[in-house]
Amino acid sequence: MTEYIERECKKHGLTRFYVFPSGGVRCVECNAERRRKYYQENREKAREYSRKYNQENQEYYRKYYQENREKKRKYYQERYHRRYLWFNAWKTNKGCSVCGYNKYSGSLDMHHVDNNKEVGIGGAASCMAFKRRWNEMKKCIVSCKNCHYELHAKERGTANG
Repeated sequence: MTEYIERECKKHGLTRFYVFPSGGVRCVECNAERRRKYYQENREKAREYSRKYNQENQEYYRKYYQENREKKRKYYQERYHRRYLWFNAWKTNKGCSVCGYNKYSGSLDMHHVDNNKEVGIGGAASCMAFKRRWNEMKKCIVSCKNCHYELHAKERGTANG
């Protein structure tokens, strides 16, 4: 945890000072200015380094991909399949929140309750980043096809009965 003390700074007057483990102190404001100045002075240098690094390694990555194309393709297919199976097992375990159906995951849909849909998660669920998919899934309920259609009909006001 960072320790602070109150002291008089020549530039900023009475202000907080960092107390370093070595015993040294530095004005918080002066430190912020110093960091901003350093960033400004070295921003272009960092960008140049990044461009140079990317250019040097571009050929390496292209060659690596060519040599390991099948391995990478197999890895992505397996990852897709793993995520697909997990998503379907999760839907089946939850079951329809209206009628309780949970026999076949292909018959279960995700229904956005509050019309706050950012992305569709049905088919994209296997290739989307887990955190993004999970945040979207938390906004939904699981429903079977029939109940899902009925929910949408009620929302539109076209439900019979």
